[in-house]
Amino acid sequence: RDQLATHPFTFQTAPISVTASFGVVARNGSTPIEILLQEADRCLYAAKEQGCNRVVTAEEFDALADANGQDAPITDFENRIRVLAARMTGALVLKARQLASQYRIEADRDGLTGAFNRRYLDRLLPRELDKARRHDRRLTVALLDLDHFGAINKTYGFPTGDRALRAAVAILQAGVRAGDWVARYGGEEFCAVMPDTDLAAGCQVAERIRAALSAEIVNAYDRRSFRVTASIGVVELDPEDIDSVALFQRASDRVREAKQDGRNQVRS
Repeated sequence: RDQLATHPFTFQTAPISVTASFGVVARNGSTPIEILLQEADRCLYAAKEQGCNRVVTAEEFDALADANGQDAPITDFENRIRVLAARMTGALVLKARQLASQYRIEADRDGLTGAFNRRYLDRLLPRELDKARRHDRRLTVALLDLDHFGAINKTYGFPTGDRALRAAVAILQAGVRAGDWVARYGGEEFCAVMPDTDLAAGCQVAERIRAALSAEIVNAYDRRSFRVTASIGVVELDPEDIDSVALFQRASDRVREAKQDGRNQVRS
């Protein structure tokens, strides 16, 4: 027990604690092994009920039962009930945490593309703006609008349009850097939020994404194939941007300029 409790176990480089509870009995004469195992088992449950990481012998178990003024079977039954109740409580708490985490992820993600959704964007972007201003840091946003997306749905069907959206998001997520994040702004509009990034670096990221997207071949469900392009507007947070709406308005203006100038380009 001592060696287990002090051994430097690790899991994925993180230290973890491993302890054990023991029930110990000694054979007296010709006691059947089944009886010994039963006695050891009730000593084990007594060790767990007392807090785990300890050894309880048959003599200690009997002394505990005597101190409580109970027969050994009653003491054993109560110990098992308490241990099982604690295990069930722990399992329920763990399951509740897992469900809460799963629901939180689902609430923040777009069901089709896996990008963060508009609810997440509207909640987190103001915090990014506030953080950038408080710590005097740069913040750049790229707004991406897929070109002629209505024609894709009309020509190839909505399921293929969904496939194109997923492909675009995969390229967008692969093109941003660690610390950046991607959200779906609207139907075929997406944005990349790039903290600690100036306009020039943001434009480089956007151009890399634009080039990768225009080179991607999307296969339709009817076995035809096509390419998708995007017009991208890139803006850096400005002191005159009173909120995220003002920031996105400027990004939207750049997207509109890219559309008017022929599409499939980055404007800043």
